This record gives sequence, structure tokens and C-alpha cells, in this order.
Amino acid sequence: MGNGQQDRSSWSELIIFSVAIVLILVGVCLYISTTLRRPESLSMVDRGSFPDLSAKELSPLRAKVVGILRQQFAKPQPGTYYSQGEKQSWCVNFVSWVAHEAGASLTNPHNGGWRISGVRSLEAYYRAAGRFHDRGDNYHLQPGDLIFYDKGSQRDEHVNFFLKYDKGKAVTIGGDEGDTIMVQRFDFGNDGPIKGFAALE
Repeated sequence: MGNGQQDRSSWSELIIFSVAIVLILVGVCLYISTTLRRPESLSMVDRGSFPDLSAKELSPLRAKVVGILRQQFAKPQPGTYYSQGEKQSWCVNFVSWVAHEAGASLTNPHNGGWRISGVRSLEAYYRAAGRFHDRGDNYHLQPGDLIFYDKGSQRDEHVNFFLKYDKGKAVTIGGDEGDTIMVQRFDFGNDGPIKGFAALE
């Protein structure tokens, strides 16, 4: 074999080796990316802790909603699970799904379905139902009620569930918080504007 053929053979082997390395690296990156997005990897994220709430002190509907929230916090699903397969912001979809599971389904005014997907649409739904309370109404939040955050708050336009007060802060749980379900604490005085609240019942 001449030197020219040897050179071509060496180059071919080098190219094949390089392509193999690139494909391996791409595969590793894709694996890491998809793994970090799966629910079983969410233990890497600090999602808070679910507070102690006694069902005996709650109405049947509130107790059911809190039970569902506790279950979903323990085993969160991807956003599409709560959104009928739709890939979109899902804080309102999560609210709709929980209400549906609790036997208190919402009604989308546009299609009659149980899922409402927009924060403003959800607000309009509760206003029409007479269950929305503006921030200044001095409404007393109860477990299972909703908190609507306004633009400029730490969460921008967002909605989640109220669970309880703890040391002057509202303990909340919501979907699409860090692309998962989180329990967080919110200081109404310092963490940004609140639009209002919606009563579960």
C-alpha cells in the first residue's frame, strides 16, 4: 500500500472516530436534558414541604381539594398531564384539573369543557360566578381558595392555591412553578401586587 493510500485510510478512520465522538456527546446531552425534565428528577429541586392540615376542620370539598394537592405534590406530573396534552403555561390548567378531580369542575365559556387555560379567563369566570374578591375586600382566605397575582409580582400574572398562614406568610401550592408543583411562602406586603382571590365554594 502506498503512502497516499495510507494517508487516505488514516484520514477516513479519523473522520469516522470524530463523528462517533460527536454522536456520543449529542446522545449524552439529550439524555441529560430529557432526564432533568422528568418528574422523577424533580427531587433535585427544592419544592418546599406540604404543611400539616387537618381535614376535620375543612368542608368536604376543601378537604378533597387539599387531599388532591397533597397527592400531586408527592408525585408531580409534567404540565401536559394537567393540560390535556397541550404544551403551554399550565398554572391555570392545574387549577382546572384539580377542580375537575374534586368533582367541582369549571366550565370554559368558549367550549363548555372543564379546562380554562388563561389567568384572565379564570378571573373572569370567578367574577361571573360572584366568587372573586379584590385585594381590598378583606376576604378571609381558606384552604383551597385561589390567589391571583398581578403583573409586577414575583410570579407575574399567575394563580395558585392557598393552604394556610404560617408566621404571617401565605403558604401556597401551584403548578408551573419552576415547571413543577411547588409549595412556597408569600408575603403579601413585600412580594408584589396581588389582584385578588377566588373562593373555592
